[in-house]
Amino acid sequence: MNRINSSFKKEGGSFMAISQPNPKVPPTNRLSCESMLFGGIPTKPVPQYDRIWLEQFSTHIHQNFSDSGLRIPDLAERFTTSESSLLRRVKRLTGLTPAQFLRQIRLQYAMTYLQEGTYDSIREVAYKVGYQSIDGFSRKFKQQFHKLPSELLNSN
Repeated sequence: MNRINSSFKKEGGSFMAISQPNPKVPPTNRLSCESMLFGGIPTKPVPQYDRIWLEQFSTHIHQNFSDSGLRIPDLAERFTTSESSLLRRVKRLTGLTPAQFLRQIRLQYAMTYLQEGTYDSIREVAYKVGYQSIDGFSRKFKQQFHKLPSELLNSN
């Protein structure tokens, strides 16, 4: 099995690795530790230490997603590992690179802010979720959700 392309499923109280993510689960729903460990056909148990590590990693991202200075080298240092080891571990556990993982969390928060009307402008939302470039934010948002942030902002 290619470890880099694996996802996870909870089966009978234990977590199981699978070879391919469930196509019925959109990537935007794979944001928390628990949601990342579900979906597909089980092939082997996921060690408890990996579950704990992913929960700590996910918690750190959720607590710091609005920091536009949050970078992969900083995450590697925070979790006392090399960038390449961080990449391999996050990819093995989630199917996403650390940058993709961070981006998805940021964009999910942005979606929530826009749907709830928490902020009055796209600029405010972009800065709140850690983007310095409004154009970059809008482009990634459209790639992820197939809608421009302005469409959601104007619908409120």
